[in-house]
Amino acid sequence: MTTTQSTSGAQVCPRCKRRRLVPSLSLYAGDKPVRLFFVLQAADPSGQPDPARRVMGSSPLVAGVCGACGHVELEAQEPDKVWAALVQAEG
Repeated sequence: MTTTQSTSGAQVCPRCKRRRLVPSLSLYAGDKPVRLFFVLQAADPSGQPDPARRVMGSSPLVAGVCGACGHVELEAQEPDKVWAALVQAEG
């Protein structure tokens, strides 16, 4: 997340600039953790989507929420999985 760490654990909100952003809150749908599901599809040499180069994956999500203005930031907890999927699709 693009915020500045404060000494109290709260972070500076990028929208309102107040030190009220509570980071890394777990997200749930009912009793199940929320996940980011994604499909990455690379293009062929002509620039057209290539179905053979499609990769699917997922990562748990966490959120930062500003207690002053309500701004919300989502963050993938496993960004390496998203990156690996892109490398696989383009490879």
